[in-house]
This record gives sequence, structure tokens and C-alpha cells, in this order.
Amino acid sequence: MVVIVHTRRSLYSGFSALHWASSVGAASIVDLLLKHGADPDPAPGPDPVDGTRTSPPLLTAAFSGSSDAVTALLDVGADVTAATFGADGVTAVHVAAWKGDVGAVRALVQRGGAQANATAARGRGTPLQWAAWKNNLEVVRYLATVLLEDG
Repeated sequence: MVVIVHTRRSLYSGFSALHWASSVGAASIVDLLLKHGADPDPAPGPDPVDGTRTSPPLLTAAFSGSSDAVTALLDVGADVTAATFGADGVTAVHVAAWKGDVGAVRALVQRGGAQANATAARGRGTPLQWAAWKNNLEVVRYLATVLLEDG
């Protein structure tokens, strides 16, 4: 059987196949799509329903709670600074901290170079604040350690 996958074609809501695989944490499919030319950082497209900007695949992977999908995207150079929801500065490390996924947070900081103290626009806080807000103690400990080591 031969399956043809359009790795760059945008599907419903501006999402590509990579977006969909990332959004459900399907790391093996993310990896397969990337190996076949999927763009880890596609230009944000408008949602046809409400006109908002789509999230980058790295952010959807962080939201899915799959540190393996996050790592697969980081391995091909996905942009850790890519934000979502307009210009509010919410990045994958914010979302992973909020979700309590210390594996994804660690990968984003150590492998991807994400800033542990990155502040989202309009006073929306840092990843440490997002983790604390959701009572994600393991993430709080990790980020506090990183920030203390960085001085």
C-alpha cells in the first residue's frame, strides 16, 4: 500500500498534517512527516472561521503533552521563540510549563535554547509563573533551578 501525504499543504483551520500530528502528540507521525519534508516552522495561516493565527507545530506539540513530539521538532530546528494567539508572546515553553510537562520544558530549555524567563506580552507572565499558577511543582523546581544557575 502506498500512502501519499501532503506535508506542506494546509488543511482545515490552516493546520498542516504536522500540526494535527503534533496536536495529538503522535511523535512517530511527527517524525515521519519531518523526514518527508514537512516544514517545522510553517508561516502562520489564518483560521478560516475566526481569522486568528494558527499555532506553530512546536506549540501544539507542547500543548499535547508529548515531550517526544517536542523533541522531534527541536531536532530539526523548530523555532522555540515562535509564539501563538496573535502577538501575545506565548511560546511552547509557556504551554509546556502550564501543562506540567517537565520533559518538554527541559527539552525546550536545554536542547532548544528556550528562555526560562521569557515573558509573554501584555503581562501574561513567564513559564515559571505559568507552572506555579497551575501548581506544577516539578516544573517550578526545574525552572527555578535553571534561573538560579543562570544568575
